[in-house]
Amino acid sequence: MAKLNVSICSHTGMASLIIVDQDDKTKMDLMPDEVKEAKIIAEQNPDNLKSFLFNIDSAFAAKLEPFSLLELQEGILHPKCDI
Repeated sequence: MAKLNVSICSHTGMASLIIVDQDDKTKMDLMPDEVKEAKIIAEQNPDNLKSFLFNIDSAFAAKLEPFSLLELQEGILHPKCDI
């Protein structure tokens, strides 16, 4: 089963979204302005979060299919660890 990890660097404000499964690890980085926009979308209109990420990196966003919107929203708003 795949797992979604979201981390935000407290120094740069960049975020990394990483999907880890048995065979693969896929990563997407967000610039600080994209992180801010993603947080606003996650708070105000979470239904648009996957399409926002799709516009940045469509190949990565396509791999988000197994994850619920709630998992993605929670990861963006409350990253599990700062790097």
